Amino acid sequence: MSKWYEEAVFYHMYPLGLAGAPKYQESEETVHRFLELEKWIPHMAELGCTAVYIGPLFESSSHGYDTRDYKRVDRRLGSNEDFIRFVKECHDAGVRVVVDGVFNHTGREFFAFQDLKRNREASPYRDWYRDVNFGGDTGYHDGFWYSAWHNYFELPALNQWNGDVRQYLFDVIRFWIREFDIDGIRLDCADCLDFQFLREMREMTAREKEDFWLMGEVIHGDYARWTENGLLHSVTNYELHKGLYSGHNDHNYFEIAHTIRRQFDENGGIYRGRRLYSFVDNHDVDRLASKLHKPEHLKLVWSLMFTLPGIPSIYYGSEWGILGKKEGGNDDPLRPCLRLEDMEAQAPHPELISLIQRLGALKKTQPALTEGAYRELLLRNRQYAFARVLGDTAVVTAVNSDDQGAELVFACPVGTESVVEVLSGKGISIENGTVRVSLGANEGVVFVAGAGAARESSMRQAIETQTVDKAKTLSEPQGEPTCQATEPIRPAEEKPAQSPEPIKEKPVQSLEPAREEPTQSSKPIKEEPTPAPEFTKKQASPGSLERQRLRALSGSMYNDLTPELIAAREKAVLLANAYNESFGRPEEERRELLSRLLQSVGRNVHFEPVFRCEFGYNISIGNDFYASFDCIMLDAGGITIGDHVLFGPRVGIYTSNHAMDAGERAAGACYARPVRIGNHVWIGAGVHINPGVTIGDNVVIGSGSVVTKDIPANVMAAGVPCRVIREITEADKTGYSVFN
Repeated sequence: MSKWYEEAVFYHMYPLGLAGAPKYQESEETVHRFLELEKWIPHMAELGCTAVYIGPLFESSSHGYDTRDYKRVDRRLGSNEDFIRFVKECHDAGVRVVVDGVFNHTGREFFAFQDLKRNREASPYRDWYRDVNFGGDTGYHDGFWYSAWHNYFELPALNQWNGDVRQYLFDVIRFWIREFDIDGIRLDCADCLDFQFLREMREMTAREKEDFWLMGEVIHGDYARWTENGLLHSVTNYELHKGLYSGHNDHNYFEIAHTIRRQFDENGGIYRGRRLYSFVDNHDVDRLASKLHKPEHLKLVWSLMFTLPGIPSIYYGSEWGILGKKEGGNDDPLRPCLRLEDMEAQAPHPELISLIQRLGALKKTQPALTEGAYRELLLRNRQYAFARVLGDTAVVTAVNSDDQGAELVFACPVGTESVVEVLSGKGISIENGTVRVSLGANEGVVFVAGAGAARESSMRQAIETQTVDKAKTLSEPQGEPTCQATEPIRPAEEKPAQSPEPIKEKPVQSLEPAREEPTQSSKPIKEEPTPAPEFTKKQASPGSLERQRLRALSGSMYNDLTPELIAAREKAVLLANAYNESFGRPEEERRELLSRLLQSVGRNVHFEPVFRCEFGYNISIGNDFYASFDCIMLDAGGITIGDHVLFGPRVGIYTSNHAMDAGERAAGACYARPVRIGNHVWIGAGVHINPGVTIGDNVVIGSGSVVTKDIPANVMAAGVPCRVIREITEADKTGYSVFN
């Protein structure tokens, strides 16, 4: 008999976003947002979910993965008592509870790291962190270096090979099992964790709770390494996730079928018998509705995800088809604040709820979707049929991603003429063991054939009234929602901030104290309303500007992704996007956006969309500047552009170089050199400008060039790398308006 987690349908919550918690922990107040989250428990159960993965929950400084207290629920969500009540209500509704376990790293405010900072070599916790080197340093200038997750030094990596660290983390897990009665842990960064550490964790949790589930976040690699006997029960199936959307976008069902054959085919599938965690989106990747080229494919993807081998999951909000895309390094649009009543009143795709309810019910009634073997029945670029077969029952899925209808003919995997279609009631013909089904454009069917058909028929009648009524309710607008769900949605309580300070003892100053954080409530540029995002600006002190300049010139901003750096990048991306979207609006509004993005802007400065920029505060542009499209400026040390300068398409300026090896970079093998462009310069298409280059006055650079050395004044240059061809004559200048 299957375990609960093998039969489960998961609902995935990112609670800090869903409940609208502040982005940074700036108060000691406990705010009881679990009361809002509890409203979602009946909704989960209605969808057919039997488990919820909720996290991160540990007390943290910002996004939840920079832990500062493992035994306290994040106070932005509520108290420990609040979470005890949440778990009990979930259990009463038949929903198991799985939480995020962030055990690869801590935040810098965690007690052991704070002690290491204070006592250095004398700290009893000096071996709790990996590769501590008191002869090195990071961008935080603690006076020592340490390994960090992907070199984001606000996330120092724990030394899992240290016995004291292991016992501490095992005590934490025992605490959460005994105190909160949780049913499992999703291990963050499981591909960074030591296998022996995982083995000991599996043994310990099994002693605490026999059916306790361990699932790991693993993106690349051989999933079998983490799910062999005695290690994890499951890992995330990122390989299938990618195929589910790209197979539809490219009209290539061969990609999905190849993935499943490789993973789960009954004759040689490398993960055959394992239960991997399936998803169409999550808190780290773009929403499915934003990834698919055709919204008509939403139903097809959901049907496949529920019926292919794996443990299906629903990321909150995607059951209504909301949009959400990363904005550079900003994940906020993937983790929005939602209000359940608003979504039920005005869902972008209300038809998905009924579909997911039916699929969830099918998962409960048909063991073939848990235990059944995978068999491919038909495969074309735009049509695909397969079955999950268990004994004399088969659950068959057939889909057509074409804009034209298609007839599918294939052998029935079980000997029967008894069949029940689950999703639409479409007629399915079986004669002499051959199935014929006519599918409309972008349509799919799921049907049960054989012994399980009678059971499915009675179950379907039981839920018919409930699902139809629910679909009608969702399709009828019932007033304006408080959170928009048809665009990438930001948390309701996103704050304006001079610069975020989640770490109380910041070793560096804010990268950009002169600019406040963009918010929905900032004052508009003009008195009349405008759809472009608005921003406010304060005067920076000369001292803070000098510190910013020195940090940029040192290249230290590329050693770690500090909260200050994250905020600076987010602001630059938002301002650049707002500038692109303001195309066609009054020039004074567009110039105001540029002035808030860049250090200084002259008269008559214009970028054609799409203009991309990060760290714009060290970019100075003179008068009469024009850039056509795809002009990229990554500012890490200063870009100065003179008057009367014209950029062609796809010009890139990158002013930071650094060592690829993390150790070398931490030892100081980083540098950033400013780029200077003179007056009356014309740069052709496709030019890349290397760090430290100076381009003199009166220069024309040809298409496709790579500028690797200084270009003197009064020359024409071309080639890869760029070389001087000849001096510019007065006759040349008469033909180019940039010189006039």
